[in-house]
Amino acid sequence: VEALNAVRDLGLGIWSIHGIPQSLRDQYRGEALGETMLRVLCGSKIQVNPHGTFMRWGGNLRLFEAAACGIFQITDDRPGISRWFTPGKHLVMYRDPAHLRELAMHYLAHPTEREGMARAARDHVLTHHTYDQRMQALVGLLEG
Repeated sequence: VEALNAVRDLGLGIWSIHGIPQSLRDQYRGEALGETMLRVLCGSKIQVNPHGTFMRWGGNLRLFEAAACGIFQITDDRPGISRWFTPGKHLVMYRDPAHLRELAMHYLAHPTEREGMARAARDHVLTHHTYDQRMQALVGLLEG
């Protein structure tokens, strides 16, 4: 909530099935699941992806969905993210709400840089993180 409050005046839209704190009610746009979620992602300039305190390692599904859609992503700094993506090449990570705001303002002002990173993330996901690849790894584990 602190992170989203830090960027709420930069055109932030929040789609969620969860309760929204009063400070972010003006940014609430409704629920976004399935195809609606894909339309929301694809219509974004920047996807802010905070994992929250419950995902200390990182790696929520949105990390891969946003990248697959070719959307630039700013995520909180979690140790697992560097296992799947290269920060500074595929996405950027913020340390605290002030840093998130700084990054968001920078990348809103530099669309070529933002779009290049988003393309690199999409190419990376389609090359290394597809469901087919995950299923092959699972089958390999089961056969082992």
